[in-house]
Amino acid sequence: MASTPEPTDRMAEYCPTCRAERPHDVSVTLVTESDTTANAAYSREPYRVSECLDCGRRTERRMNDA
Repeated sequence: MASTPEPTDRMAEYCPTCRAERPHDVSVTLVTESDTTANAAYSREPYRVSECLDCGRRTERRMNDA
């Protein structure tokens, strides 16, 4: 059974907007990168999503960039 982390369990990361280490919500999501529906099932890529809990700044970074 999955559980939701408590606010004290959040990851602390540097936030450029806050200019300090702040708690962040961090997750991984699949994003479909193809515009055509024929290949959409094969064009999903994992993205790391990080959102600052103080200022709301959100970043998404493609995980498979070589």
